[in-house]
Amino acid sequence: MEQRIDLSDVIDFTISDQSPITSKNQKNSELFVLTIEIGNDKKEKLIIHSNDDPSTIAKKFAKKNCLNETVEKSLTKLIKSNKELIENRAISTSPDMIKLEELLSTPTKSPQNETDLKNIINKEHTPQIDKNSREIAKRLNNQDVYTRLYKRNKKTPLQSPSPETEQKTRPSSINHGEWLYANGIRKKEELKKSAEEIKTRDEDKISENPFKPKVNPASTLMVRRSFERTEDLLIDKAKDYEQKLKDLKEVLIKEELKECSFTPKIIETPRTKSRIVEKDYLYKDAEIRRARSSINSEKSITSLNSPRTTNKTTPSNSNEVFSRLYNTKFAFQTKMEHLRHNSDVLVDKSTGQDFFHPQILSKDREDLDIPIWEHLYSQKDKQASIIEKTNELNDEFWKATAMTPKSSENSNVIYEIFKEKQYEKLFNILDSDKDGLISGSNIYKDSLDPKTAQSLSAFFNDLEINKEILDFQKFIVKLEHFMKAMTVEEKSYILKRDSKIYQNNTERKSLVCSGSERIIRKNEKARPQDLYERLMSASKLKEDKIKKMKEMKINGEMSMCTFKPVFISKSTK
Repeated sequence: MEQRIDLSDVIDFTISDQSPITSKNQKNSELFVLTIEIGNDKKEKLIIHSNDDPSTIAKKFAKKNCLNETVEKSLTKLIKSNKELIENRAISTSPDMIKLEELLSTPTKSPQNETDLKNIINKEHTPQIDKNSREIAKRLNNQDVYTRLYKRNKKTPLQSPSPETEQKTRPSSINHGEWLYANGIRKKEELKKSAEEIKTRDEDKISENPFKPKVNPASTLMVRRSFERTEDLLIDKAKDYEQKLKDLKEVLIKEELKECSFTPKIIETPRTKSRIVEKDYLYKDAEIRRARSSINSEKSITSLNSPRTTNKTTPSNSNEVFSRLYNTKFAFQTKMEHLRHNSDVLVDKSTGQDFFHPQILSKDREDLDIPIWEHLYSQKDKQASIIEKTNELNDEFWKATAMTPKSSENSNVIYEIFKEKQYEKLFNILDSDKDGLISGSNIYKDSLDPKTAQSLSAFFNDLEINKEILDFQKFIVKLEHFMKAMTVEEKSYILKRDSKIYQNNTERKSLVCSGSERIIRKNEKARPQDLYERLMSASKLKEDKIKKMKEMKINGEMSMCTFKPVFISKSTK
């Protein structure tokens, strides 16, 4: 069996001949005919009526032609969908549409027919859409464009239309460019007309006014236009400001140059120095160095070849030389003795503190009778014994530190008192009866924190299992036994002190004295009620204060002066 074929490719369906509207009264009317290809150019037709079941028809057809179940299922779906499509079409054709067809088919045109036709056309037609019709529409529309166009061309026309009707029904070819151009010109003309209307309206309004102001053209530059942006305006203003600054600078430079009596002549072309070629300079320097080295080598050779003088010259004043050497040695020795004496002092004279003198434990070198390797081999055992001794000493030290208490006796006593108080608080919270006894059944856990309740869960479980009744002392012993298994964090949380909320009830005292308060009250009565007058009086007061300060400063400076000049005023004759 081939692929699924659309209904419109096979069925000759017309409303006038075989529509279900005309055959409403018929019980089992013929709906459509399916032509199915079964290979080897064999074709079979299936006539489907309104009361037929698609599954039974498909089964019969499959048995007859020996087809698979898949083919049977696809055939049932095809029959069902086409049947639903035709039924929906039948429902959608309302009695108004039937009346319209009858009116169109009648050749005579009476005024009554024309009015009926207008009423039918003007009447809104609302088709009934079902889920099945929507699914069919989706299925049909989800096909690609090529298949849809192919099927549309493949469809046989219901009636062979005449060339006159074809020309009438065929859509006229529109040139979209011309249409847009004409539309644009029309809009332009409309805009011009609206602008002229606004202008005439404004002129009429202005003509009625008795006064017409003259607008400064410079002010139009300051006003922001609709097409200008704020950035452009700011950039233009900045450029104008820079230009003004340049002009001012030029004016100032010209004024400064007027005072100058000397104007230097600047040579535009710079004088190029005659550069010596580097290669020639280096070559000459190398020649000078070579000549100098050859002279030095000749001098050294001549000094080596010359005979040495072995005769010693006895100085004439040898006694003076010896005495001078002896005196210098004696002075050096005295100086060294003085330094040794100062270094041997154990106490600092200025501070009274002892100097630090390190102990040198290095032994004097002994002459070895045996070879060095034997001596080193003997030292191996000695070194091992020294290491053992140091390890023993370290172990003893760490044992002693572990055994020594980490805190003092007083601190331990304080801690024990604090711990007992915290246990007492916990005991009072858990004691619901306030009788001084706790049991597994009478424990008030709700007032505890969730964290403390979680850490003490093992303690509570043990109480419930053993059903013990504990007083305060037994409670402490048992709780300490369970606290050994807890972590440091849990212990610290159980013994945590309640946080106190400190409230600063310090009263703020005014820094103003009682006398100044009295003066303020008096001034409030004499103060004017008007704000302007108050501000004027305050500004006058400020000016008077500044004047007084200046006078005091001048008087202070004058009091420091020792000389006061006398100004002689010449009388003009």
